[in-house]
Amino acid sequence: MKKFFGILFTILLLLVGLFIVNEEFKTSRIKKGDMSHSGGTPTYRTKDTINIHMEDDYSTTNDESNDQPVGFYGTDTMYVCNNSSGNCYYLDVDSTGEELERIYFPKGGWVDIEYSDCSGGYCVAEDENGTEWELEY
Repeated sequence: MKKFFGILFTILLLLVGLFIVNEEFKTSRIKKGDMSHSGGTPTYRTKDTINIHMEDDYSTTNDESNDQPVGFYGTDTMYVCNNSSGNCYYLDVDSTGEELERIYFPKGGWVDIEYSDCSGGYCVAEDENGTEWELEY
């Protein structure tokens, strides 16, 4: 009987240990806080745009009052296509004219660009998450 309780206790300890390790593994994969690995703050196009807020359209499930209009962030606005999803939008970007630095999203998030190749108003870029983008002025 003593041996049975010893084995049962050992199995119980192993299960508790596996549960704790699994919980730590699940939370370590979640990016917390900033949507950008590099951090930093967004670039505002002009100080006048900082207090612009859109009205919420109650006929939709989206809360438009959280959205920022195009022209709010970044240095330029470009037609941006995500090669993974096939979705295309007009989005604000930080650009030096020859190189992209960041793509901004209407709800305030962004991704930093790791690689970009621009010429003639057309850019191909890869962000910090490995997603490929095509952009056009």
